[in-house]
Amino acid sequence: MNDLTVEQQQLVDDMVEEVLSGFTDIVMVSNFCEPEHSMLESKVTVFPPRILCQLRAKRHKLRRHIDAYCIAHNVFSKEESFTVKVNEADEIMTGCTMIIEEFNALLLELYKQYREVLEPLYSESQWCTHNFLNAFVE
Repeated sequence: MNDLTVEQQQLVDDMVEEVLSGFTDIVMVSNFCEPEHSMLESKVTVFPPRILCQLRAKRHKLRRHIDAYCIAHNVFSKEESFTVKVNEADEIMTGCTMIIEEFNALLLELYKQYREVLEPLYSESQWCTHNFLNAFVE
């Protein structure tokens, strides 16, 4: 077995830290909840399937945008972490902000379109709190 001396291990640790300091993680989180009404113990969905597909398409667009710069990708429960170069993070986040704004506009449009169905379940602010798409530098 090839054991390193304390000095050698410190040198390796310093080199790893230097390499990793050039990278950061961008975390993407999302949640979509579709209101459902229970009628005779069967669930009736409120939206046609294409509506949720539109929201998922925005999430996919955001994922593709970040992934284009990514060198490592990890998936957790409702989070995805993308390792990117530090010097590209601002550019990536500018694109993320535009896509998230598109998602938020679509979300408000859906609320207005389905207001009669949604109002008993959610206020507009609750609807936007329960349904979200976000990305941030960790």
